[in-house]
Amino acid sequence: MSNDIYIQAYRKGSVAAVNDLLKKQYPNDDDLLRILEMFDDSGLWSIGWQPKDTGSVEVKAYLGDD
Repeated sequence: MSNDIYIQAYRKGSVAAVNDLLKKQYPNDDDLLRILEMFDDSGLWSIGWQPKDTGSVEVKAYLGDD
């Protein structure tokens, strides 16, 4: 998976821009979860995993070099 478009979104608009882009590209919750797991596994992104009842999963931080 290439993180390039997400890194560009981060640099232009912060983590909120990354989350907006992800939600636009992956409106299906299962697909979004799969992608966020890949982000987490990459080591470049910090993902906030909330309890199942809140349903909140989102990028919290970019951990790569700016």
